[in-house]
Amino acid sequence: MKMAAKVLCIIALIVGLIWATVGFFGSWVGGAVSAAGKVLSNDSKGAASAISDTSMLMIRLIGSFVVVIIAGVLGIVGSDKKPAKLKTIILGLLTFICGCFLFPLNNYIAAVIYLVAGFLLLLAGLIVKPEKQEEKMPGQ
Repeated sequence: MKMAAKVLCIIALIVGLIWATVGFFGSWVGGAVSAAGKVLSNDSKGAASAISDTSMLMIRLIGSFVVVIIAGVLGIVGSDKKPAKLKTIILGLLTFICGCFLFPLNNYIAAVIYLVAGFLLLLAGLIVKPEKQEEKMPGQ
């Protein structure tokens, strides 16, 4: 499960960063073109509204960029081969929460992937069995 979570976190990191970057620059250009078209048609209120909407979308996409990086790091660190049980549970839960935060930040694909990866890490932490240490007799 940890290997699957690590692969999902890497995929979500790549997809989320591309989504946030392309979305940021796309909304920048699209908002400028939309506002310019409204200015040419003498709709100054519409142009101001378009700029306002575009700026709010760009701010959400910058926040999405940051959360995607945080969730990726948490998921990859949480999927180490032999971390402590509590560490895996906490990092899985934090990855899941970051996935929830990505929905209002308009990064839907990465959000779903981080939700699945966080759930897998949480399950992996809950079902980890402690390893038994062999007792050595003195003189061996």
